Amino acid sequence: MNLRLVVSGASPKPCLHPLPHAESEAPAPEQTLKVFFDGAWHDVPFYRRAMLEAGHRFQSPCVIVQDDSTACVPPGFNATVDSGGNIVLACAEQQS
Repeated sequence: MNLRLVVSGASPKPCLHPLPHAESEAPAPEQTLKVFFDGAWHDVPFYRRAMLEAGHRFQSPCVIVQDDSTACVPPGFNATVDSGGNIVLACAEQQS
């Protein structure tokens, strides 16, 4: 016996609110720990994702933590938070 069901309908679009714009470019790290990258130890700032605002910029290496994931920004990259809360990485050499 087989049963097949097809349902269609309109779903509401999500209402996305832009992040508030940061008063300063650099966010305050929650803590700094030693992390091993590319064969060397680095003092790496850890940022809490929920505390980031639009316009925050930070250099690598760094770690961004949140309840369900962790993002690692390796050496050689810079990061910027956009108004949608996305963390945009750019190669540091290309920005010079």
